[in-house]
Amino acid sequence: MRRKPSSSQANGTIGDRVVIYARYSDQKQDPSSIQAQLALCQDFAASKGWEVAGEFTDAMISGATKAREGYQAMLRTVDAGGADIVFAEALDRLTRDPEESHALFERLKHRGVRLVNPGRR
Repeated sequence: MRRKPSSSQANGTIGDRVVIYARYSDQKQDPSSIQAQLALCQDFAASKGWEVAGEFTDAMISGATKAREGYQAMLRTVDAGGADIVFAEALDRLTRDPEESHALFERLKHRGVRLVNPGRR
């Protein structure tokens, strides 16, 4: 099991390993939004001194399903201890399903992994 962050580590520390997740839902959205999401997260991670340990994306698939290749790969990385922080541009990029949101939060908490997005630092 991963270490639990102390209150002084709540926002991450230099050298923390971060995995970034980006997604867009359907053909009405601009595919370049994934690149924009990644760039925002990369810039923020760099400003904090975090190491980007992986980037995971899903295109043209709803956040209401957890059967997303990139999302599942991100979870496997977390489960293997490959990340201290999961970072997404917005929480709804990770999931739009309330039960999956709860399961994700519990999974991350159990492993001592923090969830960060620009609105929640």
